[in-house]
Amino acid sequence: MSLKITITSKHTLHLINRYTHIEVYFTGPTQHCPLVRKLLTTAIDNSSDAMHLKHNYVNAFACPNNESCYCIVNEDHHRVADCTVCGQSPDISNDYWTWFNDAQGPDESNNGTQIEKDNDQSLNKIKKKLEIVLRENQVTLHDIFMETQDTLKGIARALNAVNIVDKAVQKEPTYESIIGSFINGMKLKDNYSDIEEHCVKFLTALSGVGGPVAEASDMIKKKWMSICTTVGLNITFEGNASKMDDMPSAANAVQMKGHASDENLLLDKKPEKSDLLRLFKSSAAHYMIIGTALDVEVDDLSHNPEVTTINLIKVFKKWLHSNNDVTWRNIVQVCEDYPDELERAKANVQEFLLSDRAHAKYLK
Repeated sequence: MSLKITITSKHTLHLINRYTHIEVYFTGPTQHCPLVRKLLTTAIDNSSDAMHLKHNYVNAFACPNNESCYCIVNEDHHRVADCTVCGQSPDISNDYWTWFNDAQGPDESNNGTQIEKDNDQSLNKIKKKLEIVLRENQVTLHDIFMETQDTLKGIARALNAVNIVDKAVQKEPTYESIIGSFINGMKLKDNYSDIEEHCVKFLTALSGVGGPVAEASDMIKKKWMSICTTVGLNITFEGNASKMDDMPSAANAVQMKGHASDENLLLDKKPEKSDLLRLFKSSAAHYMIIGTALDVEVDDLSHNPEVTTINLIKVFKKWLHSNNDVTWRNIVQVCEDYPDELERAKANVQEFLLSDRAHAKYLK
């Protein structure tokens, strides 16, 4: 059971009932953490009094060294946490101890300077940790990004559509310039919400390219989430639902980059049979679904599994002669409607629509 409380568009309080304990995640300013803790402990105390229970709960952190261990806060000693399994006091970062600063707010003697300094240091640490993931996996990511020139340019277009890279990088992309643009953009963010939003844009754009690039996006996301969980940050890299709706996929990025009128023309162009066959050949076994989705007759086709490619060609031939919304836009929609069956085809279509080859062929 969990409860998510939205405080502002960027700040949330998330409570998760783990039965043996309650996990608390707060994405607001760190100087407010003590106030949140005070609010929660007061609510627990009041509930305990109402049920005639003892106030015998303890405050604890997730152990940074052992996921099955808790670090019980020893409130009689300043900044000491005793582990239930490890049997020692680990090195706990300031991200944790901000929950135990003066609950009345920053000390007036320094006007909150120390808290702001700790917050800045924590932000810089998480930025560095996220950057290290990219550095440690540089060889793998470089090979994926540079698989073909079309792949690299497709990535650059998708990232330009969400303002991760500029026009100059999009025009002559390299792996180094793309990753460098992302990192430089992240360095400008001054709170966790903006960092998460920046990362979500990056991951979503890569995922929309499809194929190995989408798998790389998933890998990066998992490693980033693991880092945030380790330091006690509730950053999921899922993004706000409304913001995600506004974020373009690789196919939609085709409409957004450059001159919108030209890019809309591409999606409204009539596909050629040779391109359709090449992009969908790996999904030929699903010719019945493809034909039905395109509103063409499929009952007259042979059910012999050895002629699936021939049946696919017939499906596309019927559709191309039907004048029934014969556009790339319709092809994209079919892939979106059947993500499980046409996942590979969808990735192929998205990559093709972002390629120079498609633009030269259909927008000449």
